[in-house]
Amino acid sequence: MRRGILAGALAFAVLAAMPLPGAVGAQPFRDPRRGGVGEGIRAGAERFSVVFKASKTDGCGFAERAEVTVGGVDWVFSDGAEVSVTNARINITNLETGTSYLQTSTYHRTITTRADGTQLWVIDGSRWMDFREGEPGPYGTVGPGGHEYFVSGLQTIVVDPKKETILSYSVSGQVLDACVILA
Repeated sequence: MRRGILAGALAFAVLAAMPLPGAVGAQPFRDPRRGGVGEGIRAGAERFSVVFKASKTDGCGFAERAEVTVGGVDWVFSDGAEVSVTNARINITNLETGTSYLQTSTYHRTITTRADGTQLWVIDGSRWMDFREGEPGPYGTVGPGGHEYFVSGLQTIVVDPKKETILSYSVSGQVLDACVILA
């Protein structure tokens, strides 16, 4: 699974495994993650750690450990649209050099499934993003080895959810090169 998406996906997967009632009509189903909005760094938030092996096609090319504390709220609507508010602190460490960076993810994300099965993601806020080789990224097509960025601003992304592939990407905001920061 993609590094930048993994932190949110793991937290969502923990909640998705729980038996919960479905949405009725146009009313959204509200799914508060432990910690809730604005409490992502408090004692009640979800905490986990994950190690990403070095990859030649995804990320920065070196092994990383992410220690994550996350909270937020997800809403799923009867038409399949998803809205989430996420607050997370992610301490990312390059396992080869020991260099660490504390990234704070605070964002609002809307996911809409389009008629062709792709998803439109609109993300407003700060988030850790990774891109595979050949995908569109903040500076055009991502080169050999893939890349990671710390992004703050408005991102518009089209994703193929079956292949976990980014099909188009645009950003208006600040983009920091995570690979340089963590080197």
